[in-house]
Amino acid sequence: MKGAFAFVLLACAALAYALFYNEGLHVVVENLSDRPLCNLRVETSGGTQARQVLQPGDRMTFSVRPKGESGLSLTYVSGGEQHAYAAPVYLERDYAGTIDIAVRNNGEIRTDADVSLY
Repeated sequence: MKGAFAFVLLACAALAYALFYNEGLHVVVENLSDRPLCNLRVETSGGTQARQVLQPGDRMTFSVRPKGESGLSLTYVSGGEQHAYAAPVYLERDYAGTIDIAVRNNGEIRTDADVSLY
């Protein structure tokens, strides 16, 4: 009897975890340019995350959690110039998924987003 109760309790806990756990949003920034990206910052309504340097050919993942309706901005310094980019995405607190941002030479940026509420 205790074993059956424990099994049912464990099954309910696993179901609740599967239904309600949200891995959050992952922003993957890839440097496809020939210069380092310095003072790299990713910002949402949930705050700002910063890294010192992203070398050419490298990629870095930021986990972000917006606090409400939000956009996503990326700022960095390359070749002595400050760059700012507003990603064409709309985010909310419970969204999950991945946003890939590729920085190319001359500041050209490509974004691919796969985000949703569930």
